[in-house]
Amino acid sequence: MSKITPKQDGPLIVQGVPVLRQRGDDIEAEKPVYALCRCGVSTSKPYCDGAHMKAGFTSDNGGAKIRNTPVSYSGEVEGKQVTISFTPVLCGHIAACQVLHKQVFDPAQRPWAQPEKGTLDGIHRW
Repeated sequence: MSKITPKQDGPLIVQGVPVLRQRGDDIEAEKPVYALCRCGVSTSKPYCDGAHMKAGFTSDNGGAKIRNTPVSYSGEVEGKQVTISFTPVLCGHIAACQVLHKQVFDPAQRPWAQPEKGTLDGIHRW
């Protein structure tokens, strides 16, 4: 069973991950534990390289609930209702979603995720 633990002022520690996805390809886990960047400064994203310490990253979100609350975007795609959800605190902010489906994920538009602009195949691949 997978387990994700946020470290105080540090990365997300991921244990028990059987398969990782990168740009649509499945990657077998080579290690039993991974540290994923959540400061946005790592040069080896999505993995943590310790840059959060030098950057002064803090995991204190000032009591805001948005970082730990799932965010959902819904729309009709090819005649079907589709909902895209993510939890900001778990997102590595490495823009992999934009690489895989630019029509749907665009931070320059509001809302930044618009499923109705994509295809079922493209959204499912992500």
